[in-house]
Amino acid sequence: CIVVHLAAARLLQQGVELPWPCSVFFGDLPIRDDSWAEPFSKGGKAKHPSIHVFGRYDEYYHYGRRAAGRIAPEDYYEASLVLEHEEGHRLPQLQPRAGELYARVAREVRLCCGRPVKDGINELHSWRKPLRPPKPWAPPLLEMELMM
Repeated sequence: CIVVHLAAARLLQQGVELPWPCSVFFGDLPIRDDSWAEPFSKGGKAKHPSIHVFGRYDEYYHYGRRAAGRIAPEDYYEASLVLEHEEGHRLPQLQPRAGELYARVAREVRLCCGRPVKDGINELHSWRKPLRPPKPWAPPLLEMELMM
């Protein structure tokens, strides 16, 4: 994920649009080197469809969504779509949510790539504005017994 964000930052800095039609990120994390993230920290956003999938029980969930004082990766792109699942830092596996999530991602990618979408066109992201759940306020407190 971070490598794609680095490429997006470099292309944005050069005034070039991203040459691929859509980006999909699972367990997304922000750029950690502020000098590389400079185009985003100066308010720049890539005009590029992006889908960010986060697991709410991912140990990096809060860092990925809030970026710990940096710009969060979903904010690098003008009209990002953020989807969440109830699992950790992995591709979702628990049904039926995993199947629903993958079907939604597939429909959105087809739409971005100009491919026909058979069903659910009214439910799809318009790509004109961000569509995402609210960012979490703070990481949950962990039980000390589980940390030992």
